[in-house]
Amino acid sequence: MNEETQRQVYLLEGWKQMSKQSRQRKDKERLKAKDFEAKMEAWLAKLPVNVQHGGTHYKDLVIQPVEYCQRNKLGFCESSAIKYLTRHSTKGKAEDVKKALHFCQLLLSIEYGINATVDYGTEASN
Repeated sequence: MNEETQRQVYLLEGWKQMSKQSRQRKDKERLKAKDFEAKMEAWLAKLPVNVQHGGTHYKDLVIQPVEYCQRNKLGFCESSAIKYLTRHSTKGKAEDVKKALHFCQLLLSIEYGINATVDYGTEASN
């Protein structure tokens, strides 16, 4: 093998080694990024707004009632009515609508001095 060929082989071997090290470094970086993403997902899953005890009727929503109510600085009666109206179709059905109405009645009474009553009637027969 002549000197020029030896030089080319040496350069090629060096390039292969550098290329291998570069790939290994990129693989390590990818693993670190995946590890970071997994840790972030685990951390986010533990945030109070992402945790629900006793079902998923709030957690599956685009925005949870508590977050909406807090951001809009709503009072207890308004927040409770929104909570029950938001979940009625997936949890308490008619009972939750009645609870929401009750909180609306409380709001009328406390804030406006209006003592409204609601006749819930009877359940419709199928």
